[in-house]
Amino acid sequence: DHMPLERQVRKMKREGLKVDSQTLWDQLWYLSQILKPAYMALLPFIFSFPVICADESIWYYLQKGGRKRWYIWGASCPFGVHYRIDPGRSGKVAKELFGEYAGKIITDGYEAYNILIREGPDGKRPVIILVRCWAHTRRGFTYCEKDWPEECGEILDMMGELYAVEREVPNPWSLPESERENAFKLRAKLRHEKSRPITTRIKSWAMQQLALKESDFRKAVEYMLGLGQTDAVSR
Repeated sequence: DHMPLERQVRKMKREGLKVDSQTLWDQLWYLSQILKPAYMALLPFIFSFPVICADESIWYYLQKGGRKRWYIWGASCPFGVHYRIDPGRSGKVAKELFGEYAGKIITDGYEAYNILIREGPDGKRPVIILVRCWAHTRRGFTYCEKDWPEECGEILDMMGELYAVEREVPNPWSLPESERENAFKLRAKLRHEKSRPITTRIKSWAMQQLALKESDFRKAVEYMLGLGQTDAVSR
């Protein structure tokens, strides 16, 4: 049961097992030490992939006198997720966590990730490229769909077309290793031939929208345009 230790103590007591939360905590602590080498090896394993995902979310740290807002940072690849809890959410933390990585990182529009963009030794080839997440962009329009049903319906339909293109190719990581390269090539081909025209239409649509600066709809449009998603679907 995934629940606070005190609740587990009460449940175990009903089942006839008398134990206190300190004993359960001690067990968890010793188990974490056994698993620590695997935890330490997880991030380098994730960094071995050419494309990874990054995100962060609020994590409340309990302390005497109340709770304090911390953050749980996540880095993931198709076969694993690494979590790190940190008191900060700044670019400094992002750099500490992802500074040794070289490749593409899929993120939302949080500005702290911008510090990760850096050029290679020759000053030309980027070591880290940020690839923006369409799911986060889509979410902005679902939030204001009730107040802007026609406009949001149009953009959500076009985004649905992008997702439909993705579904034409099986997840390469679910295939045998010998078949992955062809799946990646097919996906790149479809993104260039089918997805790029859709993003062109999305950009044209976005540039024609008029809304008050304070409205959630305009914020959603500006968020999308600000990330440059309509300009780089298959890079």
